[in-house]
Amino acid sequence: MTASLVLVLIPVIQLLRRTGHHPIWCFLAIVPCLNVIGLWIFAFKSWPGQETRLTAPKKPDKREFKVGDKVRVNLHYGKIEEAVVRAVTQDGNETKLQLDVVGLDLTALIDTRQVVE
Repeated sequence: MTASLVLVLIPVIQLLRRTGHHPIWCFLAIVPCLNVIGLWIFAFKSWPGQETRLTAPKKPDKREFKVGDKVRVNLHYGKIEEAVVRAVTQDGNETKLQLDVVGLDLTALIDTRQVVE
């Protein structure tokens, strides 16, 4: 009985901490019926770091880019890379850049908000 409680409570506590909740909520996991209710509550509530659906529209980028410009970009994995603009396209209010990333065999299509000053 004690071993099964430990096997359930330790991962539940870790999940609660990672999602920004207090570990005391782990006791919902061992109470019949409340564990199912708690699971549904945690599954559908917003978690810290999660974007809310009602966000203000992003401001359009007013910077001008042209083919051949050298830029520094923040790619999705968080590393700043140097790149050369290959093409510039308009998509509604957004400007998209097609880039050749220097030093990598990579061509990227990005939003101009990823360009670092």
